[in-house]
Amino acid sequence: HHPHGASSSGIAGGGEGGGDGASSSAAGDADGAGAVHRKGISCERTFAPLRGRKEQADMAVKLVEHLCQDMEEEGIEGSCVTLKLKSTDFRVTTHAKTLPQHVRTPQAMLPHVLALLKDKQRACQPAGLELRLMGVRMSSLRKVGKRRIADGAQNPLTRLLLQRQQQQDQQRQQQENP
Repeated sequence: HHPHGASSSGIAGGGEGGGDGASSSAAGDADGAGAVHRKGISCERTFAPLRGRKEQADMAVKLVEHLCQDMEEEGIEGSCVTLKLKSTDFRVTTHAKTLPQHVRTPQAMLPHVLALLKDKQRACQPAGLELRLMGVRMSSLRKVGKRRIADGAQNPLTRLLLQRQQQQDQQRQQQENP
């Protein structure tokens, strides 16, 4: 295992697309703007041994689509994608890639996941890669836009404007009711 979350196999808490539910804030966004109180969100599947490259790629597509659906429901996007693979000899490997920007759609995520899978498939020649589990995890999360942002997780400008408004309201009340 690696000492930090980006390439560790912390995907295991995944199940049906739920993340690991960690309560620490997402990496980046240290000022609380758009911070998400979980480290990552993932989706993984165990299956009968899968050997064909096309079947493995099809499984990756399904996982990415499911993960993106979960991310859309939660209004989050991420910038670090990790592919988790368990071979038929039960060896688990993870392959992470930090993306140039935050993504949340299958179109944006899939090329990176498929590239990680192809690299692993190439590395396993000539014997070939035989898998029994695959998972996709997105980390370095943040909230998308203004949808479903909890109080206290607003962007700094919105927070400042709200504080000003509250101060003005308090001053007005004090002037009206001395």
